[in-house]
Amino acid sequence: MTRPTQLANFSLDPAFAGQNTAVPFHGDQYTIDYICKYIEQADAFVETGTCFADTFYHIVSNFKDKTCISCEPDTNRYDLIKGLFNETDTPNATLLPVTSVETIDWIETNMPDLKEKKVVFWLDAHGEWTENGERKFSWPLKEEVSYITSNYKNYAIFIDDFFNPFNRNHKYDVYMDSIICGPEEVVDYLNGARMYHHQFDKVTSRLQPFMVGIGLITDMELLPTDNDMTLIESTGVNKYFGQDTDKIDYEQVRQSYDNMVKYSLV
Repeated sequence: MTRPTQLANFSLDPAFAGQNTAVPFHGDQYTIDYICKYIEQADAFVETGTCFADTFYHIVSNFKDKTCISCEPDTNRYDLIKGLFNETDTPNATLLPVTSVETIDWIETNMPDLKEKKVVFWLDAHGEWTENGERKFSWPLKEEVSYITSNYKNYAIFIDDFFNPFNRNHKYDVYMDSIICGPEEVVDYLNGARMYHHQFDKVTSRLQPFMVGIGLITDMELLPTDNDMTLIESTGVNKYFGQDTDKIDYEQVRQSYDNMVKYSLV
C-alpha cells in the first residue's frame, strides 16, 4: 500500500484560479495512487515539464526522502513557481529552467549514479513554452524514452496525455495536427521494456471533469492496482480497435481542450 498523500491547499495554475486544492496528475485519484505506489519503492522522481508545479510540489512534499528533479523552460512559469522550492524547506527538490533534453544532460553530469537507482519518470514536456518572449515548441518523447530505456536499469516511465487505443474517453495530445502522443511515437525505443495503458472508466478528479490517457513503460516488476483501474499491455499502434488514426478528427481533439490552460496544442 502507498502512504496517504496530501494535496496542497493552493494552485498557481491560472486554469484553477480560486481553487484551494492543487491538481497533481490531473487530480485523478487512480493515477495519483498508482504512480505514488511506484515512487514509494523508488529512489528518485524525475519530471519533465513542471508547468505550474502542482505535481512536482505534491511529490516533493509527500516524499521528502526521495530525490526529486523537474524542469520548466517557460520563463514566465519558472519565475512564478521557483519560490515554492528552496534548500531549507524542500532540500530534496531540484527545479531547472531548461528543456527536458538539457535536464537529461544535467543529470548525466551532476547525478550520474541515478542511472543505477530506481527512478520514476513523469514525462510531460511535450507541448510549447515561451522563452524571452519567443514561442517555442517541443516534442521530445522519442529522445526521452530512448535515453531512459538505453541507460537506466530500474525505471517506470509514466507519459502524460498518452493516446489510449482501448478507450476513446481518455484525452491525449496531438502535435501539429498530425503527431499523436501515443504508442507509435515510442514503440521503437523501448529497448526491451514493456508498455502499458491505464484503463479505467470513472472520472475521479474533483477539478477536471474528464479522464486523461496515461502510458507506462517499465523494466521493473509491474505493481498491482488497488482500485477499478487495470493495465493493458500496448500493441504499440495508434488505433481505436482497428480504426486508423487518419480517420480521427483532430479538430475535435483540439476542441476538447479549448478551456484548458494546461494543454497548449499547436
